[in-house]
Amino acid sequence: IWSKANSLPNIMFLTGTINKEKSNMPFEDWLRSNYKNKNEKNRFINDNYIPKNLDLSFSEKNFENFWKSRKELMAKELKKRFC
Repeated sequence: IWSKANSLPNIMFLTGTINKEKSNMPFEDWLRSNYKNKNEKNRFINDNYIPKNLDLSFSEKNFENFWKSRKELMAKELKKRFC
């Protein structure tokens, strides 16, 4: 999984303050603590191409599923915008 760690489907574009808040906190925990309102959480997930209905705890298997699913979501959006 380390070969995919710094690739686009794994990179989250967070502003400075949010990035510092997230720091080394597991993503699933950070998401739950920062987006308690379901609508705001769904907006964040949609805006950042986070695959829905996946385990976001990021074990090795979960990370692979996340990475592939997010890559597909991002590719669809790019095709929609540029084709």
